[in-house]
Amino acid sequence: MRKCISLLLVFSLVVGAISFSSADVIAASAKLSSKSVTLAKGGGKTVKLSRGKGKWTVVNAGVAKLKSAKGKSVRVIPVKAGKTLLICKVKGKKLKCKIRVLNNKIGKISKAEYEKMGFPLQKGKKISDSFTLSEGWKYKQANYNKKKVKVTVKKNGQKYKFTVKALKPGRAEVSFIASSGDLEDSMKLVFNIYNGFRGKAKAAKTKKNYKKWRSKWISQCVSKEMTTWEIIDMLGTMISSGKYSYKNGTKAISLWYKGTGTCVSGAQMMNDFLRDMGINSKTKRPKNQVRNDIFGYTVMYGSSHMNTQIKLGGKKYTLNPQPGARWPVGIVRN
Repeated sequence: MRKCISLLLVFSLVVGAISFSSADVIAASAKLSSKSVTLAKGGGKTVKLSRGKGKWTVVNAGVAKLKSAKGKSVRVIPVKAGKTLLICKVKGKKLKCKIRVLNNKIGKISKAEYEKMGFPLQKGKKISDSFTLSEGWKYKQANYNKKKVKVTVKKNGQKYKFTVKALKPGRAEVSFIASSGDLEDSMKLVFNIYNGFRGKAKAAKTKKNYKKWRSKWISQCVSKEMTTWEIIDMLGTMISSGKYSYKNGTKAISLWYKGTGTCVSGAQMMNDFLRDMGINSKTKRPKNQVRNDIFGYTVMYGSSHMNTQIKLGGKKYTLNPQPGARWPVGIVRN
């Protein structure tokens, strides 16, 4: 009796398997190209469906809107800061992608605007400077997030030397408070703290781990308070901190792991990051031209040199995030 039951059971399972349609199989194995997306204003990101055609919707259209929803893919356009969910329905199956839109401002890029931006500082590194108080003023204290930075202040007459050490990625504000009688005043500094770019040995040659590192870097280091230019400035500072090397200079993965590269790998890495955040970006070898950047420095963009070109707010810019070069020299308004 048991043998009969088991044979009937196997037969019914086989029949059930045969009854599945090809559409059901496609729906069961379908995946989205991204599980989460971070978008900067002024950009956009295409999310693709691996198999079949789906119906695309977004939970909160006030945060992001959809464009060119053709069944196999959709373009997500940021609207305002916040979080929402992209949903793709394939034969009754729901696939989801988290959408995060930064509270960034595209802003202008000039020497004056650049000097107003937060200062990029790598985790574990220190920066020192000083300020002088007028006669009759006394230094009281420094207010800051102790999880993000460590601040020390040393007095020498009316001059105060301070050191800021970066502890945790993200945005950190440091305010130095001084008083004179009933009066009180403060000086605020902003630091955009970022992780270094070296990966682990076992991940040296894998595109998958390089992509994971970029995603983690963006989620940890990019704050909603940053402008798009502060994000670019932070990336340029990180990339240029690598050493210039012909030997390890053809791929961004090499720069990520070995810390060495050329203009080619630097431009590729900047381009990879910006495209991750939906910023219109590409690497390009321009024609021979001598241009002045936003600081007035003369920059040569030769035909053998690779740059990253971006489009923000309807304007085009050329970036030169070359390992071993002095950033931000190399931001050119086209």
